Amino acid sequence: MIEVRARSKSRLLEQLSTQAAVEVGLAADEVMTEIANREELGSTGVGNSVALPHARIQGLKSPFGLFAPLDHGIDFVPLTASP
Repeated sequence: MIEVRARSKSRLLEQLSTQAAVEVGLAADEVMTEIANREELGSTGVGNSVALPHARIQGLKSPFGLFAPLDHGIDFVPLTASP
């Protein structure tokens, strides 16, 4: 993805989920719910300005991923702690 303009973790995950849903033919809210559920288990931020948000999504027949470089950092603290 290019020109991702999210300023918060929740907004970024929403944008990524929406784009992924379009690409694989699933409902965006379903993808977002699964991503958010996974993120509640622990942050997928791995350090050095890298995060790997992911989830197992029923109905997805093969692995799928997006690459979205940002022009600024976003703190990947747990969603429940985000403003």
